[in-house]
Amino acid sequence: MKAEDNIMEMIWNGIPKIPDEDHITLTKDDIEDIWENGFVDTEQFPCETWVKAFEPHISPEGHYVLTLEEFLEKDAFRYTGEIFRPFEPLFINEGKYTDEGLHELIDLSIGPSCDYSRQKLDKFFKKWIKKYRDSSDNLIVMNIDSKREIAKLVYENPSPLRRRELIFEAMFTGYMADI
Repeated sequence: MKAEDNIMEMIWNGIPKIPDEDHITLTKDDIEDIWENGFVDTEQFPCETWVKAFEPHISPEGHYVLTLEEFLEKDAFRYTGEIFRPFEPLFINEGKYTDEGLHELIDLSIGPSCDYSRQKLDKFFKKWIKKYRDSSDNLIVMNIDSKREIAKLVYENPSPLRRRELIFEAMFTGYMADI
């Protein structure tokens, strides 16, 4: 699935118009939530850059007041790439993994789905590997218990990418349920 359609006007229509019918008012938390939920291309635009784009619209009270035209300008920050199904940790293949195989899984699936820094993720897996390493062959055992720990990590700390995938999956699933 791709996020190509211009949904900015749809979003605009769903936001309460304050202080009048020609403006919306957002808080810094609102703006950060939009970034956290994967609406913004987080690879290209860090949260600080996204928030800074709203500085010209700040009111004396510290809120951000935008017209439709100003809001539509923020479309340049929107993620427009391909959206995949969310990674499901409980579907990881069970069995024994080499260190290289596990690190590939972390780099390609777990890491991008988790909102941990690389350092924090490495710390988590250092402890996790100690717990699940089989001393007889030095391989890492992937079973339901080890997958549940990874699932808890991902579910409780979703990255903006994962949130975007979950939102689109919910939209698609809801759409498909109506057919």
